[in-house]
Amino acid sequence: MANPNLSTEYRERVIEEMLNSSEVQKVIQHPTRVWVSSDQPSRGMFDEVYLFKSWLTGQIERYGRVYDTIEDYFRKEGKILPAEPKDFLKWFVNKVIAKGDFLFEQIEAIDFNLYHDEILKTLNKKNKWDDLYKDLSEKGYIYSTPEVFNYAMEFKQIPGGNEKIQWRTSKADAIAFQIGLGFKMPQFNKCFESKDGRPFTLSSKPNGPRRKPLKSIIDKYKSKPDSKE
Repeated sequence: MANPNLSTEYRERVIEEMLNSSEVQKVIQHPTRVWVSSDQPSRGMFDEVYLFKSWLTGQIERYGRVYDTIEDYFRKEGKILPAEPKDFLKWFVNKVIAKGDFLFEQIEAIDFNLYHDEILKTLNKKNKWDDLYKDLSEKGYIYSTPEVFNYAMEFKQIPGGNEKIQWRTSKADAIAFQIGLGFKMPQFNKCFESKDGRPFTLSSKPNGPRRKPLKSIIDKYKSKPDSKE
Protein backbone atom coordinates (compact mmCIF):
# COMPACT_ATOMS: atom_id res chain seq x y z
CA MET A 1 0.00 0.00 0.00
CA ALA A 2 1.33 3.44 -0.92
CA ASN A 3 0.12 5.15 2.23
CA PRO A 4 2.49 5.18 5.24
CA ASN A 5 2.68 1.90 7.14
CA LEU A 6 -0.16 0.36 9.10
CA SER A 7 2.02 -2.00 11.11
CA THR A 8 0.82 -3.44 14.39
CA GLU A 9 3.07 -1.01 16.28
CA TYR A 10 1.71 1.95 14.33
CA ARG A 11 -1.91 0.86 14.89
CA GLU A 12 -1.37 0.48 18.62
CA ARG A 13 0.22 3.92 18.81
CA VAL A 14 -2.65 5.52 16.90
CA ILE A 15 -5.27 3.81 19.09
CA GLU A 16 -3.58 4.96 22.31
CA GLU A 17 -3.17 8.48 20.97
CA MET A 18 -6.85 8.66 20.03
CA LEU A 19 -7.93 7.06 23.29
CA ASN A 20 -6.01 9.63 25.31
CA SER A 21 -7.30 12.61 23.36
CA SER A 22 -9.48 15.02 25.31
CA GLU A 23 -12.36 14.62 22.83
CA VAL A 24 -12.54 10.83 23.23
CA GLN A 25 -11.97 10.94 26.99
CA LYS A 26 -14.98 13.21 27.41
CA VAL A 27 -17.36 10.81 25.68
CA ILE A 28 -15.89 7.68 27.29
CA GLN A 29 -16.33 9.17 30.74
CA HIS A 30 -19.97 10.04 29.88
CA PRO A 31 -21.01 7.07 27.72
CA THR A 32 -24.76 7.63 27.90
CA ARG A 33 -24.28 11.07 26.33
CA VAL A 34 -22.68 10.00 23.06
CA TRP A 35 -21.27 6.51 22.80
CA VAL A 36 -24.31 4.52 23.97
CA SER A 37 -27.51 4.43 21.96
CA SER A 38 -30.65 5.38 23.85
CA ASP A 39 -31.98 1.81 23.82
CA GLN A 40 -28.82 0.34 25.38
CA PRO A 41 -28.02 0.12 29.10
CA SER A 42 -25.13 2.22 30.34
CA ARG A 43 -21.79 0.41 30.40
CA GLY A 44 -18.80 1.01 32.63
CA MET A 45 -15.80 2.98 31.45
CA PHE A 46 -13.75 -0.20 30.96
CA ASP A 47 -16.34 -1.54 28.53
CA GLU A 48 -16.37 1.78 26.68
CA VAL A 49 -12.59 1.69 26.30
CA TYR A 50 -12.68 -1.89 24.99
CA LEU A 51 -15.50 -1.09 22.61
CA PHE A 52 -13.76 2.01 21.28
CA LYS A 53 -10.49 0.12 20.74
CA SER A 54 -12.28 -2.67 18.88
CA TRP A 55 -14.16 -0.21 16.69
CA LEU A 56 -11.08 1.89 15.89
CA THR A 57 -9.01 -1.22 15.10
CA GLY A 58 -11.61 -2.13 12.50
CA GLN A 59 -11.57 1.39 11.06
CA ILE A 60 -7.78 1.38 10.73
CA GLU A 61 -7.98 -1.84 8.73
CA ARG A 62 -10.79 -0.41 6.64
CA TYR A 63 -8.81 2.80 6.07
CA GLY A 64 -6.13 0.82 4.24
CA ARG A 65 -8.63 -0.92 1.97
CA VAL A 66 -10.59 2.20 1.10
CA TYR A 67 -7.42 4.26 0.61
CA ASP A 68 -6.20 1.78 -1.99
CA THR A 69 -9.42 2.12 -3.98
CA ILE A 70 -9.35 5.93 -4.16
CA GLU A 71 -5.63 6.72 -4.29
CA ASP A 72 -5.14 6.76 -8.08
CA TYR A 73 -8.24 8.87 -8.68
CA PHE A 74 -7.33 11.37 -5.95
CA ARG A 75 -3.78 11.78 -7.27
CA LYS A 76 -5.06 12.25 -10.83
CA GLU A 77 -7.53 14.92 -9.69
CA GLY A 78 -5.01 16.61 -7.38
CA LYS A 79 -7.19 15.99 -4.33
CA ILE A 80 -5.75 16.04 -0.85
CA LEU A 81 -4.68 12.66 0.52
CA PRO A 82 -3.86 12.31 4.22
CA ALA A 83 -0.16 12.74 4.92
CA GLU A 84 -0.48 9.67 7.13
CA PRO A 85 -3.35 7.52 8.41
CA LYS A 86 -3.56 9.11 11.87
CA ASP A 87 -4.35 12.52 10.32
CA PHE A 88 -7.43 11.10 8.64
CA LEU A 89 -8.41 8.89 11.57
CA LYS A 90 -8.27 11.82 14.00
CA TRP A 91 -10.57 13.77 11.67
CA PHE A 92 -12.91 10.78 11.26
CA VAL A 93 -13.16 10.11 15.01
CA ASN A 94 -14.04 13.76 15.65
CA LYS A 95 -16.68 13.57 12.92
CA VAL A 96 -18.17 10.49 14.55
CA ILE A 97 -18.18 12.15 17.97
CA ALA A 98 -20.03 15.14 16.55
CA LYS A 99 -22.54 12.80 14.93
CA GLY A 100 -23.24 11.04 18.21
CA ASP A 101 -22.82 7.25 17.77
CA PHE A 102 -19.90 5.20 16.45
CA LEU A 103 -21.39 1.69 16.40
CA PHE A 104 -22.79 1.94 12.90
CA GLU A 105 -20.15 4.30 11.48
CA GLN A 106 -17.39 3.08 9.19
CA ILE A 107 -14.97 4.69 6.76
CA GLU A 108 -16.31 5.03 3.21
CA ALA A 109 -14.81 6.52 0.03
CA ILE A 110 -17.00 9.60 0.43
CA ASP A 111 -15.24 10.35 3.73
CA PHE A 112 -12.01 10.99 1.82
CA ASN A 113 -13.85 13.56 -0.30
CA LEU A 114 -15.21 15.20 2.86
CA TYR A 115 -11.71 15.22 4.34
CA HIS A 116 -10.35 16.91 1.19
CA ASP A 117 -13.09 19.56 1.30
CA GLU A 118 -12.58 20.35 4.99
CA ILE A 119 -8.79 20.53 4.84
CA LEU A 120 -8.90 22.72 1.74
CA LYS A 121 -11.42 25.02 3.39
CA THR A 122 -9.14 25.34 6.42
CA LEU A 123 -6.15 26.11 4.21
CA ASN A 124 -8.03 28.82 2.34
CA LYS A 125 -8.89 30.48 5.65
CA LYS A 126 -5.35 30.38 7.01
CA ASN A 127 -3.32 31.46 3.96
CA LYS A 128 -0.34 30.73 6.19
CA TRP A 129 2.13 30.48 3.30
CA ASP A 130 1.33 33.90 1.79
CA ASP A 131 4.37 35.62 3.29
CA LEU A 132 6.72 32.89 2.08
CA TYR A 133 5.19 33.07 -1.39
CA LYS A 134 5.71 36.83 -1.44
CA ASP A 135 9.33 36.53 -0.30
CA LEU A 136 10.22 33.90 -2.90
CA SER A 137 8.35 35.38 -5.84
CA GLU A 138 9.47 38.98 -5.28
CA LYS A 139 13.10 37.84 -5.03
CA GLY A 140 12.77 35.86 -8.28
CA TYR A 141 13.08 32.34 -6.92
CA ILE A 142 9.69 30.98 -8.03
CA TYR A 143 6.91 31.59 -10.53
CA SER A 144 3.44 30.41 -9.57
CA THR A 145 0.12 31.62 -8.20
CA PRO A 146 -0.40 32.07 -4.44
CA GLU A 147 -3.17 29.45 -4.49
CA VAL A 148 -1.03 26.74 -6.11
CA PHE A 149 1.97 27.57 -3.90
CA ASN A 150 -0.06 27.50 -0.66
CA TYR A 151 -1.59 24.17 -1.66
CA ALA A 152 1.80 22.64 -2.53
CA MET A 153 3.42 23.83 0.69
CA GLU A 154 0.59 22.49 2.84
CA PHE A 155 -0.09 19.17 1.10
CA LYS A 156 3.13 18.43 -0.82
CA GLN A 157 1.21 18.08 -4.09
CA ILE A 158 -0.18 20.28 -6.87
CA PRO A 159 -3.95 20.81 -7.17
CA GLY A 160 -5.49 19.11 -10.19
CA GLY A 161 -5.30 20.95 -13.53
CA ASN A 162 -2.39 23.22 -12.50
CA GLU A 163 1.23 23.47 -13.61
CA LYS A 164 4.13 22.83 -11.28
CA ILE A 165 5.79 25.75 -9.50
CA GLN A 166 8.74 26.97 -11.56
CA TRP A 167 12.01 27.28 -9.65
CA ARG A 168 13.87 30.07 -11.44
CA THR A 169 17.34 30.01 -9.88
CA SER A 170 19.94 27.25 -9.43
CA LYS A 171 19.18 23.68 -8.47
CA ALA A 172 21.44 24.13 -5.44
CA ASP A 173 19.10 26.88 -4.27
CA ALA A 174 16.10 24.61 -4.87
CA ILE A 175 17.61 21.71 -2.91
CA ALA A 176 18.48 24.02 -0.01
CA PHE A 177 14.83 25.09 0.03
CA GLN A 178 13.61 21.50 -0.31
CA ILE A 179 15.65 20.36 2.68
CA GLY A 180 14.90 23.42 4.79
CA LEU A 181 11.13 23.29 4.25
CA GLY A 182 10.81 19.54 4.86
CA PHE A 183 9.99 18.15 1.41
CA LYS A 184 10.97 14.63 0.50
CA MET A 185 12.61 14.57 -2.93
CA PRO A 186 9.72 12.78 -4.73
CA GLN A 187 7.30 15.29 -3.22
CA PHE A 188 9.47 18.21 -4.28
CA ASN A 189 9.70 16.96 -7.87
CA LYS A 190 5.91 16.62 -8.02
CA CYS A 191 5.51 20.25 -6.96
CA PHE A 192 8.49 22.11 -8.43
CA GLU A 193 10.08 22.23 -11.89
CA SER A 194 13.66 23.25 -12.63
CA LYS A 195 14.77 25.68 -15.33
CA ASP A 196 16.02 22.84 -17.55
CA GLY A 197 12.92 20.71 -16.92
CA ARG A 198 14.94 17.86 -15.43
CA PRO A 199 14.17 16.39 -11.99
CA PHE A 200 15.90 17.69 -8.92
CA THR A 201 18.36 15.29 -7.26
CA LEU A 202 20.55 15.34 -4.17
CA SER A 203 23.59 15.60 -6.46
CA SER A 204 22.74 19.31 -6.58
CA LYS A 205 22.83 19.60 -2.78
CA PRO A 206 24.75 22.75 -1.83
CA ASN A 207 28.02 22.42 0.07
CA GLY A 208 27.06 25.14 2.52
CA PRO A 209 24.38 27.70 3.40
CA ARG A 210 23.00 29.72 0.50
CA ARG A 211 23.66 33.40 0.11
CA LYS A 212 21.15 36.01 1.17
CA PRO A 213 18.29 36.54 0.66
CA LEU A 214 17.51 32.81 0.23
CA LYS A 215 19.35 31.82 3.41
CA SER A 216 17.34 34.27 5.51
CA ILE A 217 14.10 33.14 3.85
CA ILE A 218 14.82 29.47 4.60
CA ASP A 219 15.85 30.24 8.18
CA LYS A 220 12.66 32.24 8.71
CA TYR A 221 10.29 29.50 7.53
CA LYS A 222 12.39 26.39 8.22
CA SER A 223 10.39 23.25 8.91
CA LYS A 224 10.41 22.21 12.58
CA PRO A 225 10.64 18.46 13.39
CA ASP A 226 7.48 16.96 14.84
CA SER A 227 8.29 16.32 18.49
CA LYS A 228 5.49 13.74 18.71
CA GLU A 229 7.04 11.36 16.23
